[in-house]
Amino acid sequence: MKKVIDDSFRWNKVANWYDALVGEEGSEFHRFVIFPNLIDLMGGKKEHDLEGKKVVDIACGQGVLCRLLASLGCETLGIDISPTLIRMAKKRSPGVTNPTYVTADCTKLLSNNGNLKFDLKENYYDYATIVLSIQNISPMAPLLKASNKLLKKGGSLIITMMHPCFRIPQYADWQFNDKEKRQERVIWKYLENTEIKIKQNPSENESAETIHYHRPLKSYINALANAGFMISKVDELITYKQEQKGVRSEMIMQAKKEFPMFLVIKATKVAD
Repeated sequence: MKKVIDDSFRWNKVANWYDALVGEEGSEFHRFVIFPNLIDLMGGKKEHDLEGKKVVDIACGQGVLCRLLASLGCETLGIDISPTLIRMAKKRSPGVTNPTYVTADCTKLLSNNGNLKFDLKENYYDYATIVLSIQNISPMAPLLKASNKLLKKGGSLIITMMHPCFRIPQYADWQFNDKEKRQERVIWKYLENTEIKIKQNPSENESAETIHYHRPLKSYINALANAGFMISKVDELITYKQEQKGVRSEMIMQAKKEFPMFLVIKATKVAD
C-alpha cells in the first residue's frame, strides 16, 4: 500500500472538522461505547484504579483520550502525525504538564537500528492505545514494533477499530429482507487489502480525503504475533443507540445487536 500524499497533510486538512466532531470529551460513541470499554480493559473498575499508570496514546488526534486518562491519574503521552491536531490538543489543556504530546509519524518511531526516536522511553508504559486510527495507518508493522518497544514486559496494547469483518467502507451495506422480516449485512469484498479514499465531511464539495486501509482480521492477528504480542482478549462492541419506532424498527434493532460496529483487541507484550 503506497502512500501518495503525506498523512500529516491529510489530517491537517481535516483537523478543524475532526476537532469539532470530537470536542472536549469525545463523540457519543467515544463516551458511551469506546471509552468505557477501554477503561474496563485497563482495570479501571474503581475510582482510583488507574492512578499512576503510564499510558501512551498513539495517533492521539486532538488528545481526547489523553485528557480523560490524565483526569483518572494516569501519566499520559499522546503521539500524532498532525502538527495541527497536536496544537489543538495542547490548546485544550493549556498550562498542564500531563498529558504531554509529541508530533511524529507513528510508522517512523524507530530508527534504522531499532531504537525509539523523539526521546521516547523504552520499556516504560503499562498500556499503549490505538483508538479508531489503525485503519488510517500504513504500514502497520513498524507501528506495532514501536508499540512493543514503548511497553514494559507484560504491558498491554489495546486497539479499537471499525470492525474489519462488517464495516468496510464502499464494500459493505445494509439491505432489508421484508419476506423474512430481517435486516441483513451485505459484504462484497473482504480478504483483499484495500486502500479506500474517504471524504471526511461529505457535505462539503471540497472535503479533504483521508485513507482507510482495509485489512482482513488475520492481518491484525498475524502482525501482533510477529511484533511480540499475545492476544489476551477480544471484544466486539455494538451501538448504544435505540431505533425510533417504525415499520422496520424491530428488524433494525435486531441487526444492530448482531453486527458489531467496533472490534477491540487487547494484546500483551510477551517478547521484544
